[in-house]
Amino acid sequence: MAGQGLLVGAYVIVFDKTGTPLCEFDPESADRAWRLNEIGEARIVISRSDAKVVERYCRFGNLVAIQSDVIGLWGGVLLPPIQWDRDTITLTAQSAERLLQTRVLPRDMYFRDAPPGEIFERIIHHIHDKYQSNLRVSNREWKGGREFEAHLEDAYERVQELSENTGQDWWIEPFITENGQLIFKAHWFIKRGTDRSGEVILEEGYNCADDLNYREEGTLVTGAYCVGKGDDWRGRPVGHSVDDELSGLYGLWERTETQSDVENRAKLTEAAEDIVEKEGEPERVLALSCINQNDLWKRFDVGDTLGISLVTMGFGKTGEVGFSGKVRVISKELDESQGYMPLAVKVKER
Repeated sequence: MAGQGLLVGAYVIVFDKTGTPLCEFDPESADRAWRLNEIGEARIVISRSDAKVVERYCRFGNLVAIQSDVIGLWGGVLLPPIQWDRDTITLTAQSAERLLQTRVLPRDMYFRDAPPGEIFERIIHHIHDKYQSNLRVSNREWKGGREFEAHLEDAYERVQELSENTGQDWWIEPFITENGQLIFKAHWFIKRGTDRSGEVILEEGYNCADDLNYREEGTLVTGAYCVGKGDDWRGRPVGHSVDDELSGLYGLWERTETQSDVENRAKLTEAAEDIVEKEGEPERVLALSCINQNDLWKRFDVGDTLGISLVTMGFGKTGEVGFSGKVRVISKELDESQGYMPLAVKVKER
């Protein structure tokens, strides 16, 4: 299946570090990526004959937004490298999540039994105040309590760790205000995205190219123990969880994790349940490229759940080759030279 060729209409707005607009570029291309709970990137190719190719506008640390009629706003910060070629200059940008990286948390930051959303909010406020960043907390959800402490550590690494340990999601959204300022809205949600599987379906042979790559992987932990604080093994609190359905399918496979700072048995049981939920099923990961059939690219975002229909890969519910079900979008990219959108998606089992 052919792509749609070179895309047109994207334009790039450059802002200074405070979000004040400086100039606009009409790029030759602006490939960019969005990633779930991670930093995306962009490569902006500009003709060297453009009079706005000056250091002030191409300066590392400037903020940037890429707008297009075919897909949502992308925003981030200009960082090394810059590539100079005979006729073009290629600027590199990383998405707004990068504003948390190489930003140091306070010497002493402590939380006791705090919801992850509250911890994230405090981290964003710290970055905003210390680094004069235009980050703003927009939305956060509260669920669960966590112990958390940080000592002069990288904010991005600790937010990543918090997200991975809780299974909750975060992202930074670019937004251009009515007066043209660029700000970034920080979000923390228990689960990012909307279920669009009834309205958006990825179909092999229709809106997907032929470069499908499907694999099944994982550890198949169908039971788990979490051992808490204590000196005597007979007296230490233990949480235990088994998924009977998965054990019936794959067998009982268990592992143990020690949480030496936790005394509450209920919390240990919850942690064991989290392990089984994350590791009990094989991960089914699919890489594909979709075309903008019926404005498809505008109709979903990272974190959303889509429908999928495969003919030549995967096993169906009765064991035959061919799979129809739901997938969650883990990343999306825009390749302007080919007119494709590469996606990484994970199959949602239950």
